[in-house]
Formats: sequence, C-alpha cells, structure tokens
Amino acid sequence: MSAYKSLFAVVATLLGAGLALPIRNLFKTTTAGFMGMGSTFGILIIISVLIPFFLIKEKPIINRGETKREGIVKRNLDVFKNRPFRIILTTWTLNAIGVSLVTADLVYYFKYIHNDESLLTIAIAIMILTSMLFIPVCVAISKRIGKSLTYAIGMIIFCLALAAIFFAGHLVDMTYFYIVMFIAGAGMLTHYVMPWSIIPDTVDYDEWKAGSRKEGAYYGIWTFMIKVGQALSGLFLGMILSLFGYAPDIIPSSLSKLGIRIALSPIPAVFFIIGIWFLFKYPISKEKYVSIQNTLKNRSNK
Repeated sequence: MSAYKSLFAVVATLLGAGLALPIRNLFKTTTAGFMGMGSTFGILIIISVLIPFFLIKEKPIINRGETKREGIVKRNLDVFKNRPFRIILTTWTLNAIGVSLVTADLVYYFKYIHNDESLLTIAIAIMILTSMLFIPVCVAISKRIGKSLTYAIGMIIFCLALAAIFFAGHLVDMTYFYIVMFIAGAGMLTHYVMPWSIIPDTVDYDEWKAGSRKEGAYYGIWTFMIKVGQALSGLFLGMILSLFGYAPDIIPSSLSKLGIRIALSPIPAVFFIIGIWFLFKYPISKEKYVSIQNTLKNRSNK
C-alpha cells in the first residue's frame, strides 16, 4: 500500500520541481510568475486534500486495547519514548533535508552550469520514469532483506549518483548526466517508499510494548518533520549560495558555480550518510515484526 502511495508522491514531487520554471515563465514578470506558480500549486494541493476527505469512508475501528485519554502535549511527547520511531524519524528528517536540497538546487545547476534551464524537465522526467519502473523491484527486495536495509541501500546508490554528478557532471555531455539521473531515481525512490512502510511497524511496536495505539500522534509528528526538513533545506541552500558569492540574475563566478555544485552533491550527501548510519541501528527486523504481529493478534482474540 505504501508503494502505491509513494508512486504518486514521487511523481508529484518531481513534477513540482520540473513544472515550477515552465509555469513561472508563462508570466511577463518574475513576481507575477512566482505568484502564478504558487497559486497553481496551491489549487492543486487543495484539490488533492479535499478528494480523499470526501471520498474515503473509514471502516469501524477495532479496539485492540485500552486507549488512555491523555492531553495532546503528553500524547505527542510520548511517541519519542519509542526508540524505533526516533531512529526512523531522525533518518527521515535528515534525508528529507538532503532530497529537498537536491531538487531545489537542480534549477540553479542547469541554469548556470549547463546554461539551459529546459534540461531540468528532461532530467526530472527520467527520474519519474525510473522511480515508477523500480517501485515493484523495491518492494520485492524489501520482502527479502527487510525495509530498513533496502532504504539504506537506496540512499547509498543516491549518494554515489550525486558523487558522479559532482566530479564529472559539469565536464561531460548530457548523455552522462541523464544516465546518472536514471541511477539516482532508482536510489531516491526508497526515500519515498520505505519510510512510509516502516512507520506503521513502529506504531505496532508501541502498541505491543505499551498496550495502546496512538497513530494520530505518530503521523502528526511525522508530517511536521517533513515540513521542518523542507524549510531547513531552503535555509541551507540560501546560506550555501550566499557563502559562495551567488547573486541572482547575474553571471555567476567560478566560485559561485562551485557553490551550486556543492549544494547539489556533497552537502546533501552528508545528510544522507548520517541518516544511513541511523538506519543501521533500527532494531525491528522482519522476524521481530512477525513476532509483534502474532502477539497483537493473540491479544485481540482474547
């Protein structure tokens, strides 16, 4: 189920990155362009939120344990007592910062390194098609070796692709770059599939250990950290470009171009590597999760 959801998440994310400039360029001025782009995406967001609200009918909840009535602050703070959740949340936030840095910096990379913004659309299209192609492969691999290890391997592949871009992407023709984009798409896909299939395991772990469920608190914190990661990536990108002397709408110096390349590859890779380190500490193995599920089923049958 997470894989199907993630397919649309990947497509929407990459389309957002790829369509931003074409929509902005439909308008005469930069200010009007950004307002038009923001309004377009805002309308799409509203529609995408309202569709499931009106069309999805929830099934009756089967209470598998006593649900304690707690204050919202305590309920949200209690999720941090769950070690597996802390680990995957930290990994997710770090990777969200890195991925958002990459997608935001690609605009600058194609505009100033390859002097052609339109190439971004092709690169994004390659990543979308790759992600769609590899979703079944990702699911199949995770069933054999586990979710966290699949996630780690995918982010390692993504890091290697970014390294290939940093060291040679500005020196060779676009064929090389597109091949690397294909590899990057196969790795980045795991960031959209695996975390969303891991977090339900941590919710079950909490029920197994504490005897009550609080999915709302878990997903509330999870969604909040998505926004934190995206906000921090914008802050970091601005700081990096400013540090290397970048100024908008002027021909960048060689130092500014280096800053654009660093913001696309080495800096995001640091976040990914730290996130991978946390992933190897994730304690819920496939066997452990089966045991948890069996215990919860036995409780519900009593």
